This record gives sequence, structure tokens and C-alpha cells, in this order.
Amino acid sequence: MEPRARSAQDRVDGCNAITTTEPGIVVTENEVAGELTTDDREHAIEQLLELGGAIDGLLAQQIELDIDALQQASGRPFVDGERDEIRTHQRRAYRWTFLVSWLQHPNFARIVEQLTDGGSRKIASAARAVAA
Repeated sequence: MEPRARSAQDRVDGCNAITTTEPGIVVTENEVAGELTTDDREHAIEQLLELGGAIDGLLAQQIELDIDALQQASGRPFVDGERDEIRTHQRRAYRWTFLVSWLQHPNFARIVEQLTDGGSRKIASAARAVAA
């Protein structure tokens, strides 16, 4: 069941409210995490980070395709040093766009902080690692 957005004027009784930076949107912790235990929530963070790793692997494959396409479009082969430089810059850009930006998004960080004990540290550590 998908969480139902509530207006800020609605009273949220008996649940911790998870607020967002979106005006007028309040979602309860119960709507997001249901009856998950603390261990379940921590495990969900681990699974999320594994998914991020899989996405990073797919981005690496896409970078190679991008380099090949750029090489073909330019009409000249790239030497290894050029490929490495393009790969480095493209990896940094893709990681920022598809991984770091959502790991560090204030709404996401706030929800993870509210729903888990150690999830925020794990998410911040992963963001630093892929941003390096």
C-alpha cells in the first residue's frame, strides 16, 4: 500500500510525523515503514545500498558505451589515457547525478534519520565513498 500524503493541517494522532520540504506534505512514520521492526528497517538500508552498488555497476557499463559512441562520433580512436580521463569525469558526473544527489537529499536524509538507528551514518558514508 502506498503512503498517502496528508495536508499539514491534518492532525496526525498517535504517530511520529515525517515532514518533507514540500509545502503541506506530512506523511506518518507508520505509512512509510508500517510494522517493520528496527532490524527490518536497518536491513532495508543495507538492501538500498546494495541496489546503489548495482546502479553504480550499470553506470560503469554505460560509461564504456558512451566512450565508444563519442569515439565513433568524433571519427577518431581515443588512446588509453584519453579513455581513462573521459571515464573518470563521466563516472564522477554519473555518480553525482544518479547516486550522491539522492543519498544526500534533505528529505531522504531526514526520513532515514527518523526511521533507523544507524541508517543515516551508513547513507552518509556511502555518499562520501561514491563522491570521492
